[in-house]
Amino acid sequence: MASRRSILLLRRLHRVTAIRIIRGYRTVSHASATALAASPQWELRALALKKRYTHRRVWHPEEDPTEQAAPNDIGTAEEDTWDRWRSQLINEGGEHRGAEAVLPNWEAWRSRHGLPLTFRMTQILTGHGVF
Repeated sequence: MASRRSILLLRRLHRVTAIRIIRGYRTVSHASATALAASPQWELRALALKKRYTHRRVWHPEEDPTEQAAPNDIGTAEEDTWDRWRSQLINEGGEHRGAEAVLPNWEAWRSRHGLPLTFRMTQILTGHGVF
C-alpha cells in the first residue's frame, strides 16, 4: 500500500495535468478537473491494473500460445474503474460544480474520446468567469 504522502503527490500531479487538459483555472478542484478531463483517479486505475495482473495466466513455454490467451478482462476492469469513480463523485455530493455538470450524462461524457473543452466551456462548467 502506498503511503499517504505519495498518494497526495500523485493527486496533485493528476490535478495539475487535468487542469491543463481542460484549460481551467488553478482553483478548480481535483474532482471537477478530473471529471471534465474524463480521467479517472490514478489510484483507481492502479487497482484496475492490479486486478488485470492478478487474473492473467502464467505462460508455459511447452503449451500452444493460442490456448494461453489471457482472458479479456480489460473491459471489465475499466468498467469497474469508471463505476467506482462515478459512485465516489456521487457520494461527494454537490461540492464540485464541474462533476455535477457531467454526472447526469456520464456515459455520453466518458465516450467523447478526448474531444477537447474550450476555455469558455470550462469556465461555464466550473462556475468561473463572468458572462
